[in-house]
Amino acid sequence: MNQNNDPAIKHKLGLLELADQLSNVSRACKLMGVSRETFYRVRDAYDDGGGVEALLTKSRKVPNPKNRVEEHVEQAVCKVAIDNPALGQQRVINELRKAGIFVSPGGVRSIWQRHDLETFKKRLNALEAHVAETGDVLTESQLTALENLYLTLKNKISHTPRQSQTQKNTNNHPSSQQTTQIAHSRKQKTD
Repeated sequence: MNQNNDPAIKHKLGLLELADQLSNVSRACKLMGVSRETFYRVRDAYDDGGGVEALLTKSRKVPNPKNRVEEHVEQAVCKVAIDNPALGQQRVINELRKAGIFVSPGGVRSIWQRHDLETFKKRLNALEAHVAETGDVLTESQLTALENLYLTLKNKISHTPRQSQTQKNTNNHPSSQQTTQIAHSRKQKTD
């Protein structure tokens, strides 16, 4: 039997090999800690389904297209997110309602997550990529959003962190070497 690096596949192949060696399915299942039903399901998948590929763990989650918004709504949400990266979910919804497109705040968030637009910074990065790709001219609101991000990043870089309380305390107290020097100088003065 073929070997594979996937632990789940190795376990299933090991189960099949052990059953062949022992010639006893019940004992092999007991040793491997699986039910006989699982053994027969694995064996049938291996024999009928085409070998190791049939043993791969398959997702049981069936996509539900009813939960997805329509394609034109998704494109409109992405367009508003790139055109106005500073807008939050509720303001995007309000803009879309003006155009006759209705979507919930959760729907906007889900679309943003699918397209990697869920944060302001990511929407600005998408705007930059869009401008670089298409060569479009930035609008006033887009320039303002980019300037605000630039100023925020500049302030974060230029802001020096405060000293912690322990650092302040250690700076006020002399080091052990300084203490030794002070004690030595006092001793010399008294002599």
